[in-house]
Amino acid sequence: MRALVMRRLGHLEQVARLWRELEDDHWLPDYADGLGEQIIGLRHAGISNLLPKRLQPEGNGYSCMDEHGQPWGRLRGQGSLVSRIETYMEEHGTSYDWISDWMGEVSGDSWSQWGKAMRIFWVRQRDQKKVKVLEHYWNNPLDPVTAAKTCSGLYASPSKVGLGYEKEPQLKRAWQIWHGFVQELLACTDFPNNDREARTVRLIRTENDAGLKANKLTPFEPKKDSEIKRGVCESSSIFKAFVNAGPHITLQTVPHIRVITCYFTERTGGANRCCLKEDHENEFIFLTHGIRCDYEPSGGSSTQVESDEDKYKGLFGDYAPFGSSSTQTQSNADKYKGLFDE
Repeated sequence: MRALVMRRLGHLEQVARLWRELEDDHWLPDYADGLGEQIIGLRHAGISNLLPKRLQPEGNGYSCMDEHGQPWGRLRGQGSLVSRIETYMEEHGTSYDWISDWMGEVSGDSWSQWGKAMRIFWVRQRDQKKVKVLEHYWNNPLDPVTAAKTCSGLYASPSKVGLGYEKEPQLKRAWQIWHGFVQELLACTDFPNNDREARTVRLIRTENDAGLKANKLTPFEPKKDSEIKRGVCESSSIFKAFVNAGPHITLQTVPHIRVITCYFTERTGGANRCCLKEDHENEFIFLTHGIRCDYEPSGGSSTQVESDEDKYKGLFGDYAPFGSSSTQTQSNADKYKGLFDE
């Protein structure tokens, strides 16, 4: 009995720490309470106990084996934990389709209509007085207000693409369950660049010349503790850099609570393939606001780049995909005040 009580107290202390982190990071109490509740639920359902204790990338640098030498442990394949999550969501009045549909959409284009709508969902889960709407990049540096309104309209529209506010409770519960599952995975599993004690991961994201310049960084001049204006949620890599936007490597230490999905799992139960685009991208998706980075032109001694320079030289032109140095944001504050309220 004493061991059982101590174990339960330990669970409560872990969840209490999570709640403190969420509060300090300006998450709304409603989302934070639901996330903590679902983490406890996942433990009671026996799902957390089945997570791998270790994931180790093999020779290619991104395909992982668990502590028993099994590819991906129980995160993929027949009878996977994703299958368990699908059932768990049904039992809790929501659907895993919210998650898998989003994964499919953003794998092709993170700024697809579904991808834009979901950025508004994440904005709505945090205190907008502390995490301001136009402190994010909205894929239109010349007119971020209109771009943000377009995303908001997609979210609010009760259409196939849009969600409509009446669907938000089911959507939120699905994400609280999935986000909780990801939190348990990060907390329970050892893998390179995951600091379980500090509850952070070191993520790699690439940028192009224009993106650096728009954020007052000079290509090939390293700079520590830099700020880059990014979208609400963005892709990154955990083990080796994947050249997406451009060749310049940034390293950022990201709290576990900011990670909303990672490539370790499959998209649907039994599919036995990456939940996002491809394994070689070793992709983590995280909420970016306020996350500072180190720009390291060489990538550092421990970072590999997936593509060589000839592959992307001159490819990106003058487009600035990661925000603008324009001072328009503050002057337009009145245009978006209350924009995302229900």
